[in-house]
Amino acid sequence: MHDTRWARRDMKTVQLLSQALAYRAAKQARADTAFLVQDGKVTEAASANAWIVDEMGRLITRNLSADILPGITRSGVLRLLDKTGLEMEERAFTPDEALNAAEVFTTSAGAMIAPVIMLEGQPIGMGKPGPVTRKVQKAYYEAIGADVDSVAPWVLA
Repeated sequence: MHDTRWARRDMKTVQLLSQALAYRAAKQARADTAFLVQDGKVTEAASANAWIVDEMGRLITRNLSADILPGITRSGVLRLLDKTGLEMEERAFTPDEALNAAEVFTTSAGAMIAPVIMLEGQPIGMGKPGPVTRKVQKAYYEAIGADVDSVAPWVLA
C-alpha cells in the first residue's frame, strides 16, 4: 500500500487512521498486515518495523529517520545482534527486494518478531519461517527472560 501517513512517522501519536485503513485493506486482501511504501521503498508494516533477510543471511531494516517509528522491539533486536553473530544493514529496501528475500519478518511490541511467509500472494523463501527469523526470535525471547521451551518451542525446531 502507498504510505499515506504524514512526513514525521518517527513521532508516536494517537493518530492511527492510516494504520487502521492499512489493516482494513490487508483484511480485504486476505492478509494479516500491509507493508507501506513511499517513493518506491518500504517504510514499515501497518504497525511494525519491517525486516528482510538477503540470500547471504544478512538482516536488512530501514535506517532510523523521520520515515519510520523507532520501535522498541526493533531497538532490542539490534542490541542482540552481536550475540547472534548475524550481520545487518540499515537501509531502505524495495517491495521487490522483500518479495525476493530469503526471509521477511516484522518487529513490534505486540507481536514481537513475526515471520512473514507470504507477500502479494507469493511465498517468501520456502513459504515458512526461516532459520534467521527463528534465530532472532530465540535470542529475543531469551533476552526478555521467556522460558523458550514452554512458550516458544517452535524456535528450537
